[in-house]
Amino acid sequence: MTTARPPQSVAAVLVLLLVATPLVGATAVDAGAATPRLDGASPTQQRSGVGGASDAGMVVRYELSPVDAADGRVRVRAQFRLSESVSRVAIAVPDGASVESVAGLDAAGDGYDYRWDGQGNASITYVVDATRFANGGLESIATAEWSFLYEEAVDLAALDWWYYGENPGSSRTLALADGVEGWAGGDVAVVGPVTVTEERHDGHTYRVVRPDRADGARPTDEVVDLLADADDSFPVGDRGETTTVVLPPAAIRSGGLATVRRGPERELWAHGSTEVFAHELVHVRQTFTLADGDDGPSMRWLLEGMAEYQAAVVELRAGRLPEDRFRERVTTDAGADATLADRSTWPSPNVPYEKGERVVAALDAEIRLATDGERGIVDVWRLLNAQDGTVGYADFVAAVEAVAETGMAGWLDRYVRTDAVPSVPEDAPGLSAMPDDPPTSDDADALGSGIDAADPAAASPAETSTGVQRPVAGVLALLAAFASVAFGLVVLRE
Repeated sequence: MTTARPPQSVAAVLVLLLVATPLVGATAVDAGAATPRLDGASPTQQRSGVGGASDAGMVVRYELSPVDAADGRVRVRAQFRLSESVSRVAIAVPDGASVESVAGLDAAGDGYDYRWDGQGNASITYVVDATRFANGGLESIATAEWSFLYEEAVDLAALDWWYYGENPGSSRTLALADGVEGWAGGDVAVVGPVTVTEERHDGHTYRVVRPDRADGARPTDEVVDLLADADDSFPVGDRGETTTVVLPPAAIRSGGLATVRRGPERELWAHGSTEVFAHELVHVRQTFTLADGDDGPSMRWLLEGMAEYQAAVVELRAGRLPEDRFRERVTTDAGADATLADRSTWPSPNVPYEKGERVVAALDAEIRLATDGERGIVDVWRLLNAQDGTVGYADFVAAVEAVAETGMAGWLDRYVRTDAVPSVPEDAPGLSAMPDDPPTSDDADALGSGIDAADPAAASPAETSTGVQRPVAGVLALLAAFASVAFGLVVLRE
């Protein structure tokens, strides 16, 4: 990382705009809803852990240490390494946090607590209550003896940053302060004695982090075998180099969490049934980002429905789920009256898990019938993973049609955009073995043409990387050129 260089004048900004890119972009990492904007800029929301070409622009390291005799609280030192492409940074600390020190940050208003002073790297140290209850139980806690800390429980409430040129990317990770025993990754940190085991299967490393307090967790070798078997059933492209699974202490709720992430390291925590591990593994085998927010307005059902369906397939193939129970599960009527694309129709948050799983199962069967069992929903997932930018509904439809080699838009519109419920054909071939071969290059070409045909306005990510299409950006560039000549001698400091 290099020291950041803030803009010094309007003219300098305009020249940089002309030389580096058609427009100034901005991004927000884990910013809360209704986050204020600096000087009228419009940051592009970025999925946590995903986005950008590399980690060269903004690297955030949350260094953790326990607070003596203060159960539930943890000390966090957030350190920022910023490249020259970063122009501004604004942050808000978590509610109830007490700030102990800052460096390279100035007090701010307008909904933010601090702004970067533009003079190099920066840091802030604060103490926050890390106890979090969600999804029916305890997900994160710091105690005097041990801690299980999920990233969302300790990170900043808002972190907005602006940059010049193309998105330089961002990354964030957890770390333990010097002298603190435990283990820390991108999303989870464990304070206290742990045992870390690594095993390789088919060229991939599975890492199991077992806290000493995780007495009731599954045996390490069983966890590794389960993940490897699940991967065999879900060959969807880049797996990274290492998959880490953290086994929580018994006090943490049953279930798991995973973050969509590109790069060599993939991470999840899970405990409970074998299906939980398979479900979370599907999430860390997703490298595409849904458009229009964290989940996309009509696509969350796909993420959870796919994870539920694939977990059931893994259980079926392992002999842990009888065929009649598998059939009963994927044909459930739970949430049947909901419209998957319209969250306002969901009677409960379980709709994407229940009706979503049924639609995914039916879609898998339809693809298998159309291709004589040679392809299935896994191939759709692989195509989506191969895309560099965000994925919207039109992209999904195009991927399905490329894999099935037949029109599927009408079928998908009926069961995604209305409250209709699909049947799940019993005679779909090939369920006992996923196709080994990836989609052909012809399919990739069909996917590209399918996107254009399905939605002419759905420009590629390269054309809309900062939310403005190239024709508009070209006008901005011309205006910038004119202004830089006309006002090049005017210097207005910010």
